Amino acid sequence: MWLGSVLGCLGMLTAPAKAAKPQQAAGKAIALKLHPSTSLTLKATWSPITEQSVEINRSPYFEKYYKYKVARLTQSYGAKDFALWLPRRAVKVGEMWSIPESKISHIFKQFHPNVEVRLHNGGPNGAYGMLRAYSSKYAEVTFRIHVEFALKPMIVYFTPAQFTGRLLINRQTQKLVYARIHVPNQRIRNIDLNAGRTIDAVYVKTMELVGGDASLLRTIQWSHRIAWKKALLNLARKFYGFMQIRWRSVHEALQEAKRTQKPIHLFIVYGSLDDQSC
Repeated sequence: MWLGSVLGCLGMLTAPAKAAKPQQAAGKAIALKLHPSTSLTLKATWSPITEQSVEINRSPYFEKYYKYKVARLTQSYGAKDFALWLPRRAVKVGEMWSIPESKISHIFKQFHPNVEVRLHNGGPNGAYGMLRAYSSKYAEVTFRIHVEFALKPMIVYFTPAQFTGRLLINRQTQKLVYARIHVPNQRIRNIDLNAGRTIDAVYVKTMELVGGDASLLRTIQWSHRIAWKKALLNLARKFYGFMQIRWRSVHEALQEAKRTQKPIHLFIVYGSLDDQSC
């Protein structure tokens, strides 16, 4: 139905790549801590639904649920709220840890009071953080979290593809100076809607919580870091085992099949494989 999604999922499926050697992250292991007095105010934005097919949000039965607005436009959070996002031990760049999603779900209630950390469609569930970069003064944590919103419990669900973002910590003052928690919007669909037995994959331009000084990100010279795309890929692999499989473009698959005389396996899907948007 969506040409962009279909073409994006065509390719050659080869044997799983050999297990990669553990990444030797540069730099020493550092502890990430927040001072008890740290505080940050987050502003919520939740854009209307666009780019849809079934238009269940316009149904006379379900329209009222999808005429949503954020529960709280702004909300201040302290060290106890964000300490749960950080590892309990010293970590190196690239190292990941599990985040107790049930204990941080209250932050997502700034969008809507009915937050679910166990997805109604079976998941994968969970939350993971990673130390992406650090300098002598700052450290950046990135993360991936799967939660959804029961707009009408047991019947109407709003399931984002994922939440990702970053936390920027001043290591010297142990203060959280910037945070952004958002749904990525680079794909043509990034939300799964469920209303009874009706399902649709739709697009929301902005769904985020953000606060602090974003301009700092343009000034920091990281002494140790991994690329943002690499960090996101490694986090995705914590949720989806198939991300370890080697995928090839259509052109590469045709060339390889001709050379090896092996068949091509094609997958055509309604949406994305590596998130919860469908």
